[in-house]
Amino acid sequence: TFFLTQSVFAVMEKNRSGHIFFITSIAAEKAFKSSTIYSMSKFGQKGLLEALRLYAAESNIRITNVMPGAVLTPMWGEVPEKMQNLMMMPDDIADPVVNAYLLPSRSAVEELVIRPIGGDINE
Repeated sequence: TFFLTQSVFAVMEKNRSGHIFFITSIAAEKAFKSSTIYSMSKFGQKGLLEALRLYAAESNIRITNVMPGAVLTPMWGEVPEKMQNLMMMPDDIADPVVNAYLLPSRSAVEELVIRPIGGDINE
């Protein structure tokens, strides 16, 4: 995340515009016992983007932290059907991200928290 952000930010800073989306997780704000390393990495990403945001505004660069809850993706491996019904689909995340991107450049969605309607899934 760090090296990609560093490269992209340099180009956007030169152009004095851009929009960076960090897809973190609700684990960036709430640690999960069964996913300590994952939670740690997401907390780190959130720290990076918040620090970067302090510099980004000077170059008209928007930074959005997208924090989805459980999304049915291959990352989960085999998911029982009962649990699948509690999870969101990738489009549930993609649509709000596109809407945030399409806002006028004078506006920024700083955080997008998107959870399944039933709340967090505890493993």
